[in-house]
Amino acid sequence: MGGKPVRPLAVVAFMCPLLSAQAWDISFSALVAARSADLYSSRGLYESNPLLRSPDGRFSMARGVAVAVPSLVFVQVVQKWAIRKWPQARKPFTIVNFAVAGATVGVVAHNERLR
Repeated sequence: MGGKPVRPLAVVAFMCPLLSAQAWDISFSALVAARSADLYSSRGLYESNPLLRSPDGRFSMARGVAVAVPSLVFVQVVQKWAIRKWPQARKPFTIVNFAVAGATVGVVAHNERLR
């Protein structure tokens, strides 16, 4: 086997300082992973958001991806621009990304309990 041991994302994130570029990268990766899990956990369930539901009222994966991907790209572009312009914004963005990812994982857990 050899090599470095694999560590959970949260452990790796807190091993590096919150001001580092690596911490922001990990926080954004956590956000993308959580959003992907949310999309997957919503499949087949009834959807209350009219932008995301198909004509039969269930979650539409195509619509979900069409909304999620551009929104994540937008967040990434805005955060990278802001960090380049104001480097002190890195820490708050890192914290917010982890917080939103955590909340999204809560939604995933809720969706999975509905099955």
